[in-house]
Amino acid sequence: MATSFATSMARFASSGFKRAPEQTHKLRTDACAPCNYRRQNRCTLCGCFFAMKAWLPHEDCPVGRWPG
Repeated sequence: MATSFATSMARFASSGFKRAPEQTHKLRTDACAPCNYRRQNRCTLCGCFFAMKAWLPHEDCPVGRWPG
């Protein structure tokens, strides 16, 4: 998880710290709500805090639940 986080933050920095739009964030977090891999505020597949990861435009859901 630490390596994945570091890589993701490097990509976020290289993008100029651009976040996903609010609407995209909402769609992503809403898609996580009914997911079987969700445990409270974390994804058990990738280990991320999905509400934080949903702000990063370059990130994807490990099971493809987020809209493209």
